[in-house]
Amino acid sequence: MVLDNHSYLILNGFIKGGIMQTNKQTLIESFANTLSGYIINIGIQFIIWPIFGISISLGENMLIGLVFLFISVFRNFVVRRIFSRL
Repeated sequence: MVLDNHSYLILNGFIKGGIMQTNKQTLIESFANTLSGYIINIGIQFIIWPIFGISISLGENMLIGLVFLFISVFRNFVVRRIFSRL
């Protein structure tokens, strides 16, 4: 079967002038996206925790945030890879 140039580009991941992300690029994007959320959440947690009567140190707050950060990076990576195959 002979494909025209447009069909070849679509089948090989070239969409709108770009190349489909590699796994490494997806992981870097997922980490950067989630890291920005982590930084924002650390500040928000200092407001939210006391409202619920929770008193924790900065170190504990950051550790809790790191657990959620890595879970979020993994989730974001998996979802991105699933959608890239659709």
